[in-house]
Amino acid sequence: AMRKQAPTSFTMTWRTNYGDFVATCERARAPVWVDRIFNLARLGYYDANYFLRVLNTSRLQIVQFGTAGDPTISNVYNWSTTTSECAILEPQPPDMPFCMADSSSSGGGGGGERRGRRG
Repeated sequence: AMRKQAPTSFTMTWRTNYGDFVATCERARAPVWVDRIFNLARLGYYDANYFLRVLNTSRLQIVQFGTAGDPTISNVYNWSTTTSECAILEPQPPDMPFCMADSSSSGGGGGGERRGRRG
């Protein structure tokens, strides 16, 4: 279900009770991410979803989504890839700060977030 290839370029609009936001997705720039967002949208993952946070600065715009409004749709989110198309930034500084979301949890509770420094 999560394996359809996205179009070369497309625009997605999320309609919210606080206004709309738009993302232009170009597969050549991030093929794995664009395929993923395309498939999640196609399967209804973003329908009745909520946002955990929004970061909007002059250099960076990020939306962190919560669990799908329909819990059965959340199951399509549990997918990973080891494809060489995924970018790994090298070399990574040993003291680079990071924030890693934990979108799955084995105790029945919600996912958490870890912060720290590499090294």
